[in-house]
Amino acid sequence: MYDDHQIKKVFASVVLFSLIAFLVYALLPYIGAIFGAVIMYVVFSPLYKKLVHEVGFSKGVSAVLIILGTLILVIIPSIFVIKTVYSEVMPAISNIDLLLENIQSLSNIIPGIEFDKVVSQEIGSLGASTSGFVVNTASSLGGILVNMILLYFMFYYLLTLSDESKKKFISLSPFNRRNTHALVVEFKNVTHTTIVVSGIIALIQGAIISVSFMFFGIPGAFFWGFIAAIFSFLPFVGPHLIWIPIFILKLLQHDYSVAFVFLVIGIFLSSLDGIIRPPLQKEMGNIHPLVSLIGAFAGVPIFGLLGIIIGPLLLCYLLLMIRMYKEEYLDDE
Repeated sequence: MYDDHQIKKVFASVVLFSLIAFLVYALLPYIGAIFGAVIMYVVFSPLYKKLVHEVGFSKGVSAVLIILGTLILVIIPSIFVIKTVYSEVMPAISNIDLLLENIQSLSNIIPGIEFDKVVSQEIGSLGASTSGFVVNTASSLGGILVNMILLYFMFYYLLTLSDESKKKFISLSPFNRRNTHALVVEFKNVTHTTIVVSGIIALIQGAIISVSFMFFGIPGAFFWGFIAAIFSFLPFVGPHLIWIPIFILKLLQHDYSVAFVFLVIGIFLSSLDGIIRPPLQKEMGNIHPLVSLIGAFAGVPIFGLLGIIIGPLLLCYLLLMIRMYKEEYLDDE
């Protein structure tokens, strides 16, 4: 028989988890902003501490400077890049009939390879990345603005949160102090590793674009390589926003050999992330390649750009918490 204390404990647990489930459901549209704020805190907290403790700025001033820096260095250049690439890409795609004729000509020169299917798939991805981005941005501008405001408000308060408040928050963990510390360390490890690996991949893809442009004498090699590096961080955009316009241009100019080279380069760039990310994350952060792949596949459809980080992070957390739960609550039975 259960006594009154056990019945109340079960009832309190049901109410607690029901409220948590409801809160998660209510915050689901903003979950990307919440995770984004936490990830930005992990990345920029060392700089924040330097500004406060070494430079001597106040907590509020240091947080505002970092927020302004991220807005200037990330958002504004990204908007400029999207506008630039969109204006370059769409005129070429609009001449679709001539483009398809030239793709067929390229297929006739090199039989056995269905270039039309490959190119159609990449162009479809390109169209979704450009026009789809603009349409979705215009139609959901309010939601994007709310998410951005929430992200930066959380980011600000996470930076300026006192050490005492952080300790109280961490104390809510259902695990002991050692395992809770392991969770915090794992969060930092996965976040830093994923960001560093993404940066390495971006540099490699940008360098390949720059070298290819220089080799064929295409103007703005370093500029477009820089843009390709930026877009390599975006899983639904990627470097194909850079190489496909050149491929299309060379087709329309009947320069089939250069068009073929850029097609091969583009296919290689599109597969590069999946090839080198898992072993790099294994080497740098001891993250198993399967965790990287499965986490990214699960995270990207839900969280978009942040899914590359959030997916593996949540999977690592799940595996770690299963191990901790087993150690604390099952092994002693």
